[in-house]
Amino acid sequence: MQIFFKSHSRFSSSRGFTTTSEQQSESSLSVFANAGVAKPEERMPLAIRSSGFTLVELLIVTAITAIISTIIVVRFSGFDSTVLLKSLAYEIAVGLRETQVFSLSALGTGTGGNAFRTPYGMSFTPDSREYTFFQYTGSPNDPTKIPNRSTPGDYSDVNTFLIGRSLQVYEVCVTGSGPEDCTISRLDISFRRPEFDAKFFAVDSSGNDWSRPKNIGVSSARIKVISGSDPTSVWYIEVSALGQITVDNE
Repeated sequence: MQIFFKSHSRFSSSRGFTTTSEQQSESSLSVFANAGVAKPEERMPLAIRSSGFTLVELLIVTAITAIISTIIVVRFSGFDSTVLLKSLAYEIAVGLRETQVFSLSALGTGTGGNAFRTPYGMSFTPDSREYTFFQYTGSPNDPTKIPNRSTPGDYSDVNTFLIGRSLQVYEVCVTGSGPEDCTISRLDISFRRPEFDAKFFAVDSSGNDWSRPKNIGVSSARIKVISGSDPTSVWYIEVSALGQITVDNE
């Protein structure tokens, strides 16, 4: 019995039996402690000790951020110019529609039976940052006369609309019996009571009435607008001889 208790106390511990691996681990820990070396579980991992960023990593992140910011700014500028250009096109279209309404409604000058027959129109020139709303007073009741701003004293400018930022009227084009002509130096679009039809007076590069040398009338006209930041984006306002006004982009 004494021999059994001695053997039992040798292989037992507070947890039960002590295995061979536990004895080896305890022996290794005592060696580390005696040698002044930290225990394996007390060693700090390399990933924890190496905290922060290196200079190369910071430079890479800064470069990526700069590239992304540049792309966003360029994209936003293009989007912004497109929105403004579209807004300008619709603004001109609304102005033409209001001109048509002024000509057909009871808005006129003078006295007598023809007091409210004064035609109104809008005048456009290419490469310009403004367009003009005018009243034709030359021969307002003569249906053979197309209202225009060629002869001083035959018209009066009611308002001049300035185009802001980098936007502008790029081209004015007219179409008769042949192909579209975009060499026009000025285009006057007007309306006369009681028709909704549009009247076109186009001036060619020589300053002459475009329709007379060609002996043809204008069936439709287009006013093209562009943005200086993106000349490839072109919006236009098209007016037909029947008075229809549409807005679209090329």
